[in-house]
Amino acid sequence: MTGGEDGLVKLWSPNNNPEEAKAYSNARILRGATGPVYCTAIIPKSQTMDQLVLASGRDAVVNVWHVDSDHDPSATSEFAFHQIRAHSDAVWDIVPRGGTAHQVLCV
Repeated sequence: MTGGEDGLVKLWSPNNNPEEAKAYSNARILRGATGPVYCTAIIPKSQTMDQLVLASGRDAVVNVWHVDSDHDPSATSEFAFHQIRAHSDAVWDIVPRGGTAHQVLCV
C-alpha cells in the first residue's frame, strides 16, 4: 500500500505472472484525501470487523475504507466510508493500537 502527492492511496497485489516485468500490479485506488497522503495503516480483519485501511496527510483528515480481502476488490468502494476530522494540521503518522479502529494514534 502506498500514498502519494496526488492524494491517492494505492493497494498493490503481487503479480503471479513470471513473464511480466512488474513484480506488483495496482489492484485498487482509494480516494478521499484532498492533499498529499503522508501516512497509511492497515487494521487486519477480525471476527467482528472487516479489514480497514486508514490514510491521512496534509489535509489533516483521517480517511477510513473497508477492505474485505475475501471478496472481489472491485466490490469495495474506492471512496472513504468515514472521515475523521479531529486535527487542525497535517497528520504525519497513523498507528493502530490494540488491533481495532477504536484506538488509533495520529501524530
